[in-house]
Amino acid sequence: MAHLLKHWANAGRDAAVDGVGFVDIMSAMKGKFTAIIEEAPEGGYWAICPEVPGANGQGETVAAAKKSLRDAIRLIFEDRVDDVRRGLPDDAIETVVAV
Repeated sequence: MAHLLKHWANAGRDAAVDGVGFVDIMSAMKGKFTAIIEEAPEGGYWAICPEVPGANGQGETVAAAKKSLRDAIRLIFEDRVDDVRRGLPDDAIETVVAV
C-alpha cells in the first residue's frame, strides 16, 4: 500500500480545473470515485483514490478510512478550484461541464 500511496502522492496536481465551484464539481460528478482500501501493517486501513492523485486516507476501520479519503478528495478539489481562481480576470466565465 505504501508504494501506491507514494505513487499517487508524487503524481502531482496536473489535473485541469475550469474554475467551477466545488459544489458544482461534485454535483456534476455525483461524487462517486474509486476507493482502494488495504489493511495497514501497523493496524487499521489505508485508502487511495486512483482518479484523484494525492488523495489518500487512513482509519481504524474501513468506514473511517473511507471518510478520511472522502475528506481528502474534497480538500484537494477545493484547493485546486481556489488555485485556479487566483488571478483570473473579471470577465472569466465560470460554468459547469457534466461528464
